[in-house]
Amino acid sequence: MEAKGWPIRDPGLEESASPRPGYRHLVVEVRLFGARWGSVKAAEHRLQRKARRHDLALRIVQSVRLTHDSGRWVLYRVIPKDDARAHRAWLGLLRAKLSGHERHVWVPADTTDAEIKAQLARDQFAGHRFSVDEHQIMPPPPASREEASKRTQPASTASVVRQHLAVLLALISGVSGPLVFGVGYIIPVGSGLAGAVLLSLLPRNIHLVRVLAGAALVWGGSAFLAQVTEDTVRDLGLRPIAYLLIGVTITVAMAPGVYHALRASWFIRNGALIASITLPALGVLVFAIGRFIQSSYLDSFGLPRSEVRPHNELWEFLAAAKPLAVGLALCLFVIGSVGWLRYFYAPWRYTLPLVTVFCALYILMAIALASQSASDAAEQAMADFREGHTPPSYLGLHPNMMCVTPTGEGPIPVENGPVPVDRPVLSFGSSGTWIWLWDAHREGGEDTWRAFAVRREDVELVHPSISGPDCGTTRR
Repeated sequence: MEAKGWPIRDPGLEESASPRPGYRHLVVEVRLFGARWGSVKAAEHRLQRKARRHDLALRIVQSVRLTHDSGRWVLYRVIPKDDARAHRAWLGLLRAKLSGHERHVWVPADTTDAEIKAQLARDQFAGHRFSVDEHQIMPPPPASREEASKRTQPASTASVVRQHLAVLLALISGVSGPLVFGVGYIIPVGSGLAGAVLLSLLPRNIHLVRVLAGAALVWGGSAFLAQVTEDTVRDLGLRPIAYLLIGVTITVAMAPGVYHALRASWFIRNGALIASITLPALGVLVFAIGRFIQSSYLDSFGLPRSEVRPHNELWEFLAAAKPLAVGLALCLFVIGSVGWLRYFYAPWRYTLPLVTVFCALYILMAIALASQSASDAAEQAMADFREGHTPPSYLGLHPNMMCVTPTGEGPIPVENGPVPVDRPVLSFGSSGTWIWLWDAHREGGEDTWRAFAVRREDVELVHPSISGPDCGTTRR
């Protein structure tokens, strides 16, 4: 039990009871990290399971929940006054960091300025002497207990609810765009997300700067999204915004669950070993998945993947990004659910094999859906080509409408011929001496092939805008 971090001691004078003959009273502190609800029962269950595993004659007489509250602590910096006055302390803080003249002190949040200075003057830590005339504490500590209590008060639940209701009412009334997010989320995001970053950079606890920085982040980001998705919002109304809010809500709800699932787990303890083994294999796996998706697209045309070279080799990795991201998101959702089970002391260990199976199935399902999506994109490209339009590029593969012009006299050496010279064909480029082309007018059955190959030195590929729509070319 002590190896698990559970202290064991004899009961005190006030805790002692009359033990049964042959028994001894001990006090065991079972350390738990999770919700208060169900913690007592979970502690009893873990202690009894440990006793059964080691065949201990252990019986629980009493159990009570004890909570440890360390309070709220604040970080202050002690820097020279000359640095503090330099350019509103921005350059001064940077100079203090580079010169090594900075000193950190952590104190309870309700500590006043006089108490901090007295502590610094009394504790000459590592030979650093504090002087009121030479040093300054940043950000300025509160002067009184009343001011300190105001700073340590968290945001009230009512204020947070009012801000979210304002955004919800604006969406219901039909107001959309960056104004809703900018006004509704200035305070929570500005004081939370951006404030956490800026607080480590700013020497002063300026709430106005934190709020303005958060407003710039949220308002600017939402304005950019509104500009990018302007047509989508106009056509679909509030549906994209609703999807965005649902996605953000699920992400915020599952992120703590992922943390609880991985906290103090075997994966975290052996993270370096797992990363060194899986990262090289993961690169090869991502490359193979990307080639498989590109092959699914080219197989619809009957073209071999090895004979077509993509525009950039990185596309073979990018092609696998979307299905792997979808599979990873679903896997993290399952891991987050298991993490919440662990937080509420549910028997989550028995779900680990199921999590592994579900994650593997989700990733395979995402790859299969990506392959089907590639086949659908190929069908759409065929339809565009039959209508006389050049199909769009797909994951680094660039189809082009071309006319085949022989470079010499006589028949053209061809595989799966004959070669059509009176109509455009579709070309994806080549990676060797043979060029594979696709003809939309062939049947593509058991007797004929829609794809055929010719040697590069035997033909010349010309765009229909040069040779004419009927590919009327003049032989060299």
